[in-house]
Amino acid sequence: MKSSPFQNRLIQMPKRFVINLSIGLLVVFGLLFAYKSSSSFTGIQQNDPAKLGFLFQTDKQNTTREISFLTYEKRFCPSVQQCELLKPLWNGPSRQVMVPKYGLTTCIIPKNFSTVFTSILCYIFDAIAYKKEVKDMMKDTFFVRRCQKYNEIFTWTARKNFQSARGGKWRNYMIIREPVERFISGFVDKCILAKTHPEAHFNTRVDPCYGCEENMTCFIQNQYESLQAISNGKKDVHQVENAHFSPQTWHCQMKEHFTDYHFIKYTPSKIAVFLDELLAEFEFFGVPKNVTDDIREQVVGRATFHATSGTNYPKRYRNEIENSQYLKEMLIKMYYYDFLYLDFELPLL
Repeated sequence: MKSSPFQNRLIQMPKRFVINLSIGLLVVFGLLFAYKSSSSFTGIQQNDPAKLGFLFQTDKQNTTREISFLTYEKRFCPSVQQCELLKPLWNGPSRQVMVPKYGLTTCIIPKNFSTVFTSILCYIFDAIAYKKEVKDMMKDTFFVRRCQKYNEIFTWTARKNFQSARGGKWRNYMIIREPVERFISGFVDKCILAKTHPEAHFNTRVDPCYGCEENMTCFIQNQYESLQAISNGKKDVHQVENAHFSPQTWHCQMKEHFTDYHFIKYTPSKIAVFLDELLAEFEFFGVPKNVTDDIREQVVGRATFHATSGTNYPKRYRNEIENSQYLKEMLIKMYYYDFLYLDFELPLL
C-alpha cells in the first residue's frame, strides 16, 4: 500500500521527537477531558456532599436560586462530619422498562406516575397482545404487571439483552416530581389509604409506616433515620417505605447516567398536559396514533386505586408542612439534592 505524504514525513522524523510529540498530545487530550468533566455538573461525580456547593461557579454572580441552595447547604451541611443532608446520588433501585420496537425506555421511580407508565410501556411493547389480555389499563397494577417477565430489568448493564430498532439508540425517559408533592402523595397512599385497599397488601408489611398511623411528624423522623442508615450501609433499601420515600436521585443509577436521561416533570393536576408531551414524543418515535389516542382515553380523568389527588388528605398535609418549620427542614434534609439536580424550588424557611 502506498504511504501518504504525511506518513512519509512521520517516518523520517527522529524517533525521540515522535515519542515526545505523542506524549504531548496525550497530555493535551487529558487536560481537555478533565476540563470537560469539571465544567458541567461538577457535583455529579462527588461522593462528598460538602463539596457539592462547587456545582455553582464561585467566580461569577450567583442567581437567587443558587444563593438559596448554597445558603441551605452551609446551614445543614457545614462539613462532612456535621452534614445532615442525605448523601447525594446513592445507587438505589433501578427498575427499567424497555420497548425495543421503538427504542424507548424508562427507569421507574415510585409515586412518579410509575404504575400507569409501566402499563403504558407494556401496551406499546406489544399492543396486540396487551389489548387482548388487559381490558383496563388502570387495573394493570404493580402486583399484576403483564409485561414484568418480558421487558423489565434492574441494572443499566442488563440493557445488552435488548436491541433498539432505532440503530441501537434509546430514548431514556425519567418521570420526576416535585419532592414535597411526591412525599405527601406517598404518605397518604402508603400510610392512610393503603389500609382500606386489599390490593395494597398493607397488613403483610412489617411495621408499616413505623407505626405512626396518620402522624406525619412521627413518620418523617423515622423515615429520615432509615434513609440515613441505608446511605451509611447499615440497612437494606428493600422495604415499601424506603422504596417510596428515598430521594428520586437515589434511583436509576443517576450518579453514572444522569445525563443519559430525558426528564419530564409530572403533577397529577396537569395530567392532560403531561400526557400530551409524553405521547407526542411516542408518536415522533413511531408509536401509532391510534395507540396513543387509546392510551389518552384510558388515562385522562381516571386513576389507579392508590391515587391520592381525589382526596382531602393532600391539602391537609400540605397545610401542615407549610405551617411547620421543622417539617420543612426535614424535607430539605431528605430531598436537598432532588431539589438541586431536578430543578425544583426549595421550601422557604
